[in-house]
Amino acid sequence: MTVKAGTKQTETDANGNWSITGLTGTVTVSAGLQNYYIVVTGTVNPNKQVSSAATIDFTAYSETEDFGGGTGTENDPYIIVTAQQLNNIRDNLDKHFKQIKNIDLNDLKSKLGTPVANWEPVGRDFPVSPGPFTGSYNGMGFEIQNMVVLSEVDGYTGFFGLVSEASITNIVFKNATVDRDASNSGIFAGGLYDSVIDRIIIEDSSLSQSSYIGGFASYTSGSTITNCEMEDVTVMANPDSGGYRVGGFVQDASGSWFENC
Repeated sequence: MTVKAGTKQTETDANGNWSITGLTGTVTVSAGLQNYYIVVTGTVNPNKQVSSAATIDFTAYSETEDFGGGTGTENDPYIIVTAQQLNNIRDNLDKHFKQIKNIDLNDLKSKLGTPVANWEPVGRDFPVSPGPFTGSYNGMGFEIQNMVVLSEVDGYTGFFGLVSEASITNIVFKNATVDRDASNSGIFAGGLYDSVIDRIIIEDSSLSQSSYIGGFASYTSGSTITNCEMEDVTVMANPDSGGYRVGGFVQDASGSWFENC
C-alpha cells in the first residue's frame, strides 16, 4: 500500500510497516486503501490533518505507551502494535483489544528473564484474582509468532490460561510451542467457558505433556467455536506424566458448538 505524507510517499512492507523522514510542520497523510490505520512510532502530537481526498480512517498510534491507542472499550479498543503491548492484556482482562500488525513474541524473551520461554498464559481459574480473560480480542488476521509457553496458571496453559464470557476472533498463531505438564493444555487456551471464538488459525506448532491435552484447547464449556483451523500441528501426550485424555482439536467439550473448523 502507498502511504503519502506531505510531498513524500513510500510503500508499506509485508507487515504493513512504513517510514517517511524529513517532514516538518503540519503534514497531510493519506493512504491508498480504505479502513487502514496509520501507525506512528513514538509519542504523537495530537494535532493531525487529513485531506478531503484521504481514503483512510487516520489515527496515530504509539509503540512506546502501554497500548498503541484506544481506551479499552468495545467501541474504542486498546490497539496492540508491539509484543509488550500484547503482554499488557494480562493486566486488563475485562477490556477490549485490536491487533493491527504481526507480533513476534521473541521480542519478550529478555523481559521474562529466561533464554527459552517468552509467554505466560493469560487468565486464571475461578476465583483466583485477577480471574479469567473476559474481554474481547480482534487480531484482524495478523500473526502472533514464535510463542513459547513453558509455564501454567492454576493448571491451565496456552496463549490463554482460562477464558470466560469473552469474544476472540481473527488471530493467526504461527510456530507456537506449548510444553508444560499442566492439567489442561491447548495452544490457543487451556479452558474456554461461555465464549465466542471465531477464525483462530494455528500453523506449524506443537503441544506436549499435560494430563488433559487438546491441540486447540483442552476443555470447552458453553462456547461457540467457528471457522478455526489447525495446520501442521503436533500434539504429543506423555503417558509417564499421567496423560488421561488427548484430542487433536479439543479433548473434552460440554455444551459447545463447533462449525466449519
